[in-house]
Amino acid sequence: MMVIIFSLAGSESRGGGQLTLSHISTMEMAAGTHRPEIRVRADGGLIVVVVEPGPGANEIGRIKHQAYLFDTDLQQEGAPFPVAAIDATYGEPADHRAILVDDELVVVYQTLNYGEDKPVGGGGPSEDFATDQSLMMARFDMDGNELMRAAIVAQVTDFTEDNFPDHCMLWTGDKLLVSTGTRADLLRIREVKLDGGILAMHTIPTSRDGIDTNIGNSMHMHGDQVRFVASLGPVGPGRITVNALDDTFAVSRLASVGNDSLERHFPTDSQLVGDYTLVSYIARELGGDRDMLLNPYGVRLAVLDSSLELVDDIAVGDGGFAHVHPTMAYLGGRLYLAWSKRSERGAPQVQVECYEVTRSVREAIEIFDLRHVTDPAGFSLDFTSSPGASYLIEVSDDLSAWSRLEDAFPSGGEQSTFTELGLPADHRRRFFRISENEG
Repeated sequence: MMVIIFSLAGSESRGGGQLTLSHISTMEMAAGTHRPEIRVRADGGLIVVVVEPGPGANEIGRIKHQAYLFDTDLQQEGAPFPVAAIDATYGEPADHRAILVDDELVVVYQTLNYGEDKPVGGGGPSEDFATDQSLMMARFDMDGNELMRAAIVAQVTDFTEDNFPDHCMLWTGDKLLVSTGTRADLLRIREVKLDGGILAMHTIPTSRDGIDTNIGNSMHMHGDQVRFVASLGPVGPGRITVNALDDTFAVSRLASVGNDSLERHFPTDSQLVGDYTLVSYIARELGGDRDMLLNPYGVRLAVLDSSLELVDDIAVGDGGFAHVHPTMAYLGGRLYLAWSKRSERGAPQVQVECYEVTRSVREAIEIFDLRHVTDPAGFSLDFTSSPGASYLIEVSDDLSAWSRLEDAFPSGGEQSTFTELGLPADHRRRFFRISENEG
């Protein structure tokens, strides 16, 4: 006689239901704003730090970065305050990243001193015309008062050793991790105090099996683990990769996302929403013009489930502008995604998209009938299901090793029937797991 024991897993074991994003609104900032960093304030509002040059020529004291405060409906609160300006020692501010620690804004930014060969109006990587680069830190309260400003790394001249564009950073609870590139096949992660002092530095070679690019990345905490999101790029076919850093900063690959006709690059922000990992990045179709102005990148938002499988990949907005630097903030069931579009006059312009985030809860799966069958031996079971869904059905003889019988068993409606045949007649024990697939 066959003895059958069932172990049932509802969808909560695979993420607790599908995450759904519904677009609510779009807010446009002034033309000329670029590279937004959007973050949640301690008082429940939002802050957006942008590149926004002030009036006048590029002379000492000209403002290059500003911070704006918004409420949750994206209504501006008060006047912006300056974050970085051209400095006599360290030069012109360029790329920046921002986070909030307690109720303080922490900005880490690149500065460059230029040689006489810098073209008027820019063009190409700024570092091509720089004589030195610095990595700076500044801190502010929410009234815009500057609390400190210092160089983390001052005036480096060998860019194969240090190169600071498109860096990324993460607050771990007691220190800041700042990841920067080099003009070599490696990146550096510095452990930094809030006064700008360096506690330690870790050099990590880029690798096709680990972190493949040294700029345009992001980091987030997953429990006690630092996760580093990168891309296989930065030009040509690309995939987004999720990697783990251990206590020694050794890298292990956790997942690789995307294997289609898209270039996927510069995942400049990533964060957890429940069991899901959200990654904002830039993409465009393969095979187009390589010029980013003629064939600009657009913004996309990848949604990964708890197993780091891609369950949604959303195109965001229209009218990209080169490296549009998408970043995110999650607050009160809403996701705010900021990025740079091309304005009507050709200048960059920050847009903030607001989404409502909902998570559908699936009903528990219940087996309500079981029938033993013979010739050939097997069994048939009826279980509750959802119309249009599909199910993963797994089997085990010992509750330890599991094998898949079906990857995507189609629903029969509100109830479904599954049959397994071909078991030995003297089979004594069988365990089953049924779970609804994400999406």
